Amino acid sequence: MSVAIIAILAAMMFFAEWIEQQGITLQEVGRRIGTSSTAACRYANGGAIPRPETMRRIYIETGGAVDPNSFYDLPPLETPQSEHRPATPVMGDSRG
Repeated sequence: MSVAIIAILAAMMFFAEWIEQQGITLQEVGRRIGTSSTAACRYANGGAIPRPETMRRIYIETGGAVDPNSFYDLPPLETPQSEHRPATPVMGDSRG
């Protein structure tokens, strides 16, 4: 995994972590993202996945700290090492 991807993953946090870091109530979270405190609690504890429009509001409200992908239990992304392959010359190409 590249250093850039590791840095991005390290900076990403879960919704519950963001709520705890902010020191705000679920009622306040719900008000900020336009849902009930019950829905905010479900999103924070993994009991529900927000709809796209709610995910957008969470992303905006958290300043991007909580990425929509953090709501899914995805395995770490493994990026294959790119292989450098020289371009195949075109028949008749005088450069190759």
